[in-house]
Amino acid sequence: SLAQQGSDAEYEFIELYNNSNEDINLENWSMQTTNASFVFSEGSYLFAQSYMLLMRDTGVYDDAIIWGSGRLENSADFIYLYDNVNQLVDIVEFTDSEPWPSAADAGGSSLELLNVDSDNNNPINWQASIEIGGTPSILNFVPIYGCTDNNGCNYDSDANIDDGSCEYPEENFDCDGE
Repeated sequence: SLAQQGSDAEYEFIELYNNSNEDINLENWSMQTTNASFVFSEGSYLFAQSYMLLMRDTGVYDDAIIWGSGRLENSADFIYLYDNVNQLVDIVEFTDSEPWPSAADAGGSSLELLNVDSDNNNPINWQASIEIGGTPSILNFVPIYGCTDNNGCNYDSDANIDDGSCEYPEENFDCDGE
């Protein structure tokens, strides 16, 4: 809850992740949101398989790059990332209503991408963080593989990634063979 976290605006952050095996020189790249515009300075690198944390000027997080004082909008916003020749490299446009997770609307949870290789502009690839305040600069969740189809005989309610192992009853039978 916000009582545990403090003022929502103080804890806003954006996390970049480089899922490639090459470092990315972000010098003169830019990030834009509704209320913030930021240009990466000389020597800004997003290292291979690593996170970069960006935040408002609040001093809440260590080892973060400050984007300024502009806040993220809770009801709907966008994050655009442009390279050094102003080509759009990545985009996320989010809201606080379906199909986006509504629990990440100023209530302590953050939006977190389920898989770093997923399309991050598709709301189905996001969830509200379980951790209050999110998990800045670390893996968002622990993948649990299993059958995620509740019609499967071996449905696993703890699984968050379907591994194709679902087993189904024979026609005209239930999972117990009856």
